[in-house]
Amino acid sequence: MARLTLSLLGPLQVRLDDQPLSGLAYAKIRALLAYLAVEARPHGRDALAEFLWPGQTTAAARRSLRVALTTLRQAIGDPTAPIPFLIGTRESVQINPASAVALDVTTFTDLLCACQPHFHPMSALCPDSVAFDEWVTLLRERLHRSALEALAALAAYHEGCGADDLARQYAWRQLALEGWDEAAHCCVMRVLARRGQRSAALAQYERCRRVLADELGVEPSAETTALYEQLRTRTLARMVAGAAVRTPSGGPHEDQTSGSSNGYDNIRRDDEPRGFVAGQSRAPGTARGDRAAEAAHAAGA
Repeated sequence: MARLTLSLLGPLQVRLDDQPLSGLAYAKIRALLAYLAVEARPHGRDALAEFLWPGQTTAAARRSLRVALTTLRQAIGDPTAPIPFLIGTRESVQINPASAVALDVTTFTDLLCACQPHFHPMSALCPDSVAFDEWVTLLRERLHRSALEALAALAAYHEGCGADDLARQYAWRQLALEGWDEAAHCCVMRVLARRGQRSAALAQYERCRRVLADELGVEPSAETTALYEQLRTRTLARMVAGAAVRTPSGGPHEDQTSGSSNGYDNIRRDDEPRGFVAGQSRAPGTARGDRAAEAAHAAGA
């Protein structure tokens, strides 16, 4: 059976049996394929035509839809396929649920559902359709928020377990998506302080303060500032699950990099995210924890 693979979390990529698909030169054809793949249900032809060709009359939009569907079917090999990717009637069209279609958006949401039992769930492909642009925007925002929630859950879980390296890794990925996420900044600050890198932790607060000022025009929250003051006065409080355990000044977590930013620079180079969600996550190696991590990676994090 032929396999059609679509990647929408980033630049649109379409592959047929692992080969890049040609024949999708027109934006409306790519938009049509993306919409049908994500919204995998029957779509009325009139509604679909108006959705993608809003400036045309009903008759003209239906003609445009017919031409686009014919071109799309040719490109994906439907005319000769035993099991076509598209099925339709005179009134509706949809992705064939019996065909082999792999969609990264579906993989992402399925993994989130698997790790969160109570989860409820591009380029400008169609520039002259406001409705299509709104759909893309809402979908992108929903996936973005879900990715942030999964990463926040993973960072909180691993910090609570004392796995600081993993906690910092997921916090960095949160910051790659939203640089003004104060909870992620605070996680990095606490981890750095517990590693004895107090100067780096203080520098992280300054980075947080600058980002908030530049992007949102606000100051850090009282909680973030309180953590900064604890670090500045060497009364680090390890805040995990609402509990505070103080590390006395002069103890084993005393700053080892005071006066130098080298330790912090190395951490940033090692852990800076290079790619593209708060519930409860289970331990690494268990199904739910692993699936949460896979969901974050599926989003490109």
